[in-house]
Amino acid sequence: MFDEPDLAEVESEDFPGERLIQCRNPLQADQQARKREAWLQKTEPKLDRLVAATQRARRPLRGTDRIALRAGGILAKHQMTKYFDVTITETTFTYQRKTAVLQAQARLDGLYAIRTHGPESELTAEEAVRSYKQLSKVEPAFRPLKTVDRKGRPIHPFTRRRIETHFFICMLAEYVLWHLKARRAPLRLAEENPDGVTRDPVVVPAERSAATRQKVATKTTQYGTRAMSFQSLMPHWSTLTKAHLEEPSGRTRQVGLGALTPTQKQASKLLGVRYR
Repeated sequence: MFDEPDLAEVESEDFPGERLIQCRNPLQADQQARKREAWLQKTEPKLDRLVAATQRARRPLRGTDRIALRAGGILAKHQMTKYFDVTITETTFTYQRKTAVLQAQARLDGLYAIRTHGPESELTAEEAVRSYKQLSKVEPAFRPLKTVDRKGRPIHPFTRRRIETHFFICMLAEYVLWHLKARRAPLRLAEENPDGVTRDPVVVPAERSAATRQKVATKTTQYGTRAMSFQSLMPHWSTLTKAHLEEPSGRTRQVGLGALTPTQKQASKLLGVRYR
């Protein structure tokens, strides 16, 4: 009865027929609390200077509009308006924290809700949260769609058929790239089995495995080669070429590959490719 739950299913009349899974990330809650307190600590000295400006002996700040304008700029910088009660007159300015608002905000730290129509028999609450967190892999896939790895360059199709074809090519490139990254994960500074990384509890971010932490720290793979990022590995792999020689008789002869580097040899094994 003294355990602090990290997720629970709730119901709401505003979402009929849906399952609402309320989650609480304790790490995010601590971060939000620290950030809010830091902003309060930064705002209060500025408000104190404004109070002093209305009380100084020489050229004190006067006028409701002038005082309100300066106070509004201070409170708006870190969105602190809702956390302070201010009283402004022609000659004075006072403030105090809204304790009830801060306490209510603190109770919401780290909380978020996931909506799903999937029945519990097909999708448990933990599986729904885990599936939601997988979306973090989808968003980065679209950002470098035209640059970085795929370099699809901007194309502006106008007909429906060309638009659908363009999207298909982009998604096919992402599919191939995903498999390349997954197969070459042992050579990269990445988790080799991301699906096998456990989250305990499921709402907190996944931690790297011990093998991956060691690989990142030593910059060395289990094969003894230097661990690289995917962007560094691709140019290294592109040095592998196959030449074609034209004989005096006009016949073209294909020349085999040169000696592969240890990284290239291991990469070819991981991809299941044999070079002759």
